[in-house]
Amino acid sequence: MNTFLAVAALMLVGALGAVLVPLLRRPDPAETRAATSAVLVLISLPLLAGWLYTRWSNWSWKAVPQTTQQVPPEVSAMVESLASRLSSQGGTLEEWQMLGRSRVQLGQYDAAAEAYAQAYRLSGGSDLETLTSYAEALVLADPESLRADAGDLFERAVALSPQDPKALWYGGLAAFSREQYALARDRWQALLDHDPPPPEDVRKIIAERVAIADSALNGAGPATAATPPAEASTQSESSGSGARSIVVEVTISPALAAKVDPDAPLFVLARAPGGGGPPLAVERHQARELPLSIELTDEDAMVPGRNLSSAGEVEIVARVALGGQPTATTGDLYGSVEIADGGATQTRIEIDQIQP
Repeated sequence: MNTFLAVAALMLVGALGAVLVPLLRRPDPAETRAATSAVLVLISLPLLAGWLYTRWSNWSWKAVPQTTQQVPPEVSAMVESLASRLSSQGGTLEEWQMLGRSRVQLGQYDAAAEAYAQAYRLSGGSDLETLTSYAEALVLADPESLRADAGDLFERAVALSPQDPKALWYGGLAAFSREQYALARDRWQALLDHDPPPPEDVRKIIAERVAIADSALNGAGPATAATPPAEASTQSESSGSGARSIVVEVTISPALAAKVDPDAPLFVLARAPGGGGPPLAVERHQARELPLSIELTDEDAMVPGRNLSSAGEVEIVARVALGGQPTATTGDLYGSVEIADGGATQTRIEIDQIQP
């Protein structure tokens, strides 16, 4: 496996060289667009290569130990430089799209939504990729937006391209959140019938959502429809169904209790150690609810297939968010704990730290 990764890395370096050298070899070395394009390729090509390998190779990536993900300072600096230039000088649709994608990869979902908003404006709302990416960034920043702006955008996406998989998936989630269960079921069923068909692991997730919608249509309602009927009777026996849940008791230290705005959002989330990518599970509450006891489950995932059951070691974080979002902001109050693969199903967190 290490040999494979080394060879893949060398191939990636070669590909980067083949693309970057022509971009930078321009008559005017200071040309802004050439430098910008080089930066965008430097960021996007490795990310795209990683995405393709994890989805199309037959290697069991879940067996590879997870390592803490660190973003090189120079990459963050390049993204910030690009953002500054686009904000001051403007940019093309493609540049704003790339800034949005880069922000998502860095976990900066609010900033990603802002970048995609600019791309959406430039596209006049007619570009499907921009439309769905903008809405997805809004959902990553705030899951509640699925019932509001993001949901409206996904409705437009479905109208624009009724067979687009991303539009159908999120359009189903938006419809379900608005208690339009028949519409949600039809959209998810269309995904199951899609040509080409989705991979088997994705198909299983979609089929579970169809079962949830059917349960809601039969009168179970959204609260009890959160678990597919086939799993409802064994929910407490997570080892039997493969589902995973973690009960989290959250308190706040007396020293920080006086600093809390009761109306501030309180996020309790599970993520891969190091914080890379969207959370594996997240719930939003208010600081006034402290002390709080909740249960994080696979149903609290933000992205299909990326949930507690798909992870080994996880980090649980409780954050009183001054910025209103689950991503860290200076001054946030938080606490965290790590749980080993196959470890405790119940844990306690004391919010006792201030985000620097």
